Amino acid sequence: MHFLGHRSNPRDYFAAADVFALTSREDPFPLVNLEAATAEVPTVCFDEAGGSKEFVEDDCGFVVPYLDVEAMAGRVVEILTTPGLRDRLGRRAAEKVRERHDIEVVAPKLLELIESRLRKVAESRA
Repeated sequence: MHFLGHRSNPRDYFAAADVFALTSREDPFPLVNLEAATAEVPTVCFDEAGGSKEFVEDDCGFVVPYLDVEAMAGRVVEILTTPGLRDRLGRRAAEKVRERHDIEVVAPKLLELIESRLRKVAESRA
C-alpha cells in the first residue's frame, strides 16, 4: 500500500491498481468508485458508509461490514489471490459505469425528469 497524496493524473494510478479499497467511513456516493471502475479495478467498501454499496453490489467488488477492517483486508486478499476474480469483477465494474453512469445514458433520463416536473408545475398553475 502506498499513500501518494494529491496527484494530477489519477487515471494512471487507477490503471496500475489491482484493487481499490474505499476506506471512507461516510460519503454519499464517491465518484472515485466510478473512476476506479472505468479502469476495470474492483472496489472493496464498507456497508452503511454511503452509496458505494449500491454501485459495488455483488458483482464488481465486495461490501464488508461497517468499519470491519479485517473483513476488508480479507476481501482484498481474496481478490488478489483468487484466479480470475479480479478480472471478472473489474470488467463488470467498467460495464456498470457504461450502463448506468455514462453521460449518454444519464442525460436523457435527467432531461425527461426535468421536463416531467415542469409539465406538472405548468398543469398545477393552469
